[in-house]
Amino acid sequence: MLPMSGVPQGYCGSAFCDCCKNPNIHEKPTFFQCGKCRFDYCEDCAPSRQTVREDVENSCGAFVIFNDDECDSVTPEGNAMFGGDAGEKKSDLVDVESVYGTSSAFAALKYSGAVVVWGNPV
Repeated sequence: MLPMSGVPQGYCGSAFCDCCKNPNIHEKPTFFQCGKCRFDYCEDCAPSRQTVREDVENSCGAFVIFNDDECDSVTPEGNAMFGGDAGEKKSDLVDVESVYGTSSAFAALKYSGAVVVWGNPV
């Protein structure tokens, strides 16, 4: 996370927290921006993103790795038929708070509250 102040270059007007949607965080002394995905976070949300998480595995040979990056991204691996490949949803696997697995699928809970699911729903 990069500490920021003021309206970042290229923004039209203001910055808001991409986690809690707090408006006008650019008016605070400091807010934070992911150096990779450029999401903005207020002081309250930025520290909550620094949690230690364990990789998740299912019983059909697929697993999800939490990447060590500033975007809190995850990478599915293993048996593609059972969640080892997220296909078109791979680009949605950033800003991930936690991952849950069934025997053949996964669900990623994002900090925004959105859920991304992939794998075999059977």
